[in-house]
Amino acid sequence: MGLADAIATLPDWVRLWVLWLNIATLGSFAVLALRRATWIEAAAILLANLAMVPVMRWLYAELGFVRLLGLPHLLFWTPLAIFLLLRLGRGVPGPQRQVLWIYLASIGLSLAFDAADVIRYILGERASMIPPTG
Repeated sequence: MGLADAIATLPDWVRLWVLWLNIATLGSFAVLALRRATWIEAAAILLANLAMVPVMRWLYAELGFVRLLGLPHLLFWTPLAIFLLLRLGRGVPGPQRQVLWIYLASIGLSLAFDAADVIRYILGERASMIPPTG
């Protein structure tokens, strides 16, 4: 079973959340890439996510669908969020500013879930997150 197949076994609300994160990431990248003033932010989003995907796939291949899969989000999105917050402080223009806030709120909430999952894994909750069948 691949990572996408494992995600498909999760409750509807989690799958919708994953879908939202993908839409927010791709949409933010697209909107920010359209304007020269926000190319750096768009590139940061793209690079952080491109770097994170192989790490998540490797971790999944090594350990399965466990709570530690939140770790790559923490490692890549935390510095991304800090960078984007600093860039917002420098005056990102109009609609791009709103897009960045939506993206930051989305990954920020995800980081809270991921931190909780990683802590639970460290504390010993190492079972697969794939719901039992039958």
